[in-house]
Amino acid sequence: MIVLYRAEAIWTVRYSAIRQLARIHNAARKMRHVRVPGMIDASDELRALCVRLKPVARWNSLYAMQGSNDNVLTMYFRIGFLLDIISLLRVAAFIHRNREDAVRLYALVGEIDACVSIASLRASLDTFAEPVFTEAVAVEAIGLAHPLIGSPIRNDILWRDNIMITGSNASGKSTFIKALAVNAIFAQTILTCWAERFSTPRAAVISSMALRDDVQSGESYFIVEIKSLRRILSSMREDMPALCFIDEILRGTNTIERIAASASLLDHVCGLNALCAAATHDIELARMLPAYRQYHFREEIIGGGMSFTYKLMDGVSDTRNAVKLLSLMDFPARLVSDAEEMVEIFVETGVWRRIERRPSSRSDTQRS
Repeated sequence: MIVLYRAEAIWTVRYSAIRQLARIHNAARKMRHVRVPGMIDASDELRALCVRLKPVARWNSLYAMQGSNDNVLTMYFRIGFLLDIISLLRVAAFIHRNREDAVRLYALVGEIDACVSIASLRASLDTFAEPVFTEAVAVEAIGLAHPLIGSPIRNDILWRDNIMITGSNASGKSTFIKALAVNAIFAQTILTCWAERFSTPRAAVISSMALRDDVQSGESYFIVEIKSLRRILSSMREDMPALCFIDEILRGTNTIERIAASASLLDHVCGLNALCAAATHDIELARMLPAYRQYHFREEIIGGGMSFTYKLMDGVSDTRNAVKLLSLMDFPARLVSDAEEMVEIFVETGVWRRIERRPSSRSDTQRS
């Protein structure tokens, strides 16, 4: 008993590994008779591997007796003959001699499992496309959608130059570039895209999106952001193109430096082996970077509410909705009118109006 339980304490991980291999072998035995068009060779190979690795299942059957602890005779039989240790040594020696077959069995069962998963995914989709891979560094998407949106508004794009997407809040900028990035990844992994057509080069996909500050490490949002942008530049390679996605570039710092640094960084990307898609609220960047093709999303004010089309349009956005949203969310009328006035003055003069503090009605009441 001392030898047996001491060995189990030392070799628990190895027992688990052998049981797992036996489960893989059992799964392969069930799959070997399934004759799927396009996977006939895999079925034949599974059948041959199951025959060669059959001793794994035989020796593993002795471990199954460990689950019969309520049977005293079985327990004493295991202890008296040290069956677990003998089985472990025998099956370990067998796996060592046939390790290439064991590794191949793992890989083949895993590949078939992945194919079944992808086939199930495709069967659940109303529309999907198998990607077309091209030598040209350009992406064409027809009927593109984000996989997490139930009833998406689909968009088309021919992305062969760096692009900049502007638009107001909640109009769809971030969702669109995320859809483009996710589909670029799925195209090169599971060969399934949420689109009617999707063509892309084989390229690295790099992004700077949905960033957060880190209180535990003491890194501010801006530090996290510039590290992310630095990672993008460091990942660029001459021998492989990159698809680069940046959402709300450098929004963690002041306006003047944000626009200057953003323009310089985006201009630097133009000289690299990459396609860049950037979403921003800063209309100034559109004027400063004519090399970027401009797209935008827009909204409409209908019946006192705001409606979004979620359709990608050419050109730079000429609408703003932040102040309108304040009004729709029942902010004080004076606050909204002051904001609208400051926007109009800045658009006309390029200078912000100095705010002279006016006494509130509460202050007037207190003084009286």
